[in-house]
Amino acid sequence: MLNSRIVFKSDKSLTNMILYYAVYGSGMIMGFFVLRVYEHTLTFEPHILTYLVIPVTTLWNFIMSTLLFKGKKVKAVWIKIKRKDNNSLSDSSRKDYTEGY
Repeated sequence: MLNSRIVFKSDKSLTNMILYYAVYGSGMIMGFFVLRVYEHTLTFEPHILTYLVIPVTTLWNFIMSTLLFKGKKVKAVWIKIKRKDNNSLSDSSRKDYTEGY
């Protein structure tokens, strides 16, 4: 929870707490299955295989945390900016401003 509050500036709520633990719990489960796949396909020592799982789970946790926590804030900010600026932009500049989003 501390990580999500410091890094993503998300507020403290039950939903965010559940999502936070779901992301890291799913990363642990995914890491378990990746380890099993590595054990059946690679011929390294078991302690080496556990180190090979770390980058996979780290990437998983980063991507999922970014999508779930930071994505909400970015989307909300974008909607506020879009609403605020739609009133002040002409039609020609509005098209350029919103193009690609």
